[in-house]
Amino acid sequence: MAFCIPPPTPQPRTMDEEALKQEMASLNAQGAQLKHSIEVAQESEKVASDKAKQSEKDYDDSTVEEKESLAKAQEEADKKLSKAMIAHEKATAKLKAAKDEARLLPLRTASFEKRHILFALMEQDRKATSEATKKLTELERQYLLTQHRYQELRDQLTILKGTADMNM
Repeated sequence: MAFCIPPPTPQPRTMDEEALKQEMASLNAQGAQLKHSIEVAQESEKVASDKAKQSEKDYDDSTVEEKESLAKAQEEADKKLSKAMIAHEKATAKLKAAKDEARLLPLRTASFEKRHILFALMEQDRKATSEATKKLTELERQYLLTQHRYQELRDQLTILKGTADMNM
């Protein structure tokens, strides 16, 4: 018995490919901005470091206020660098998640299509089983009717034999 497999219906997607591409582009742009922020923070740190080195040379001539100002500038540069690095790590994680989602999307679609085909085959098998059960039930009914008719004919034959024996 040949089965016809209906064409699979499209799978509802959690995130369509165009939106995924847009998000990846957005995350790439964010990553570039964060990279630029890190570079700026590193330059600020370098300037602060250079100033700190220069101030160490002029340590004897510097005042307490200048030392505090340089320390504050160094501390602010460190904070900016730390924030920029954390933001860059977050953007990198988002980009990786978006790339993973893009890789998994075709697999999910294929899995859905296979599952749809299997359900269609199971439905066809269920219908075929139902039809076979109906046919079997009908054959059993006919068999019982045939047995009943056979018994009636046998009884009639016995009666006829008994009547024939009496007449003889």
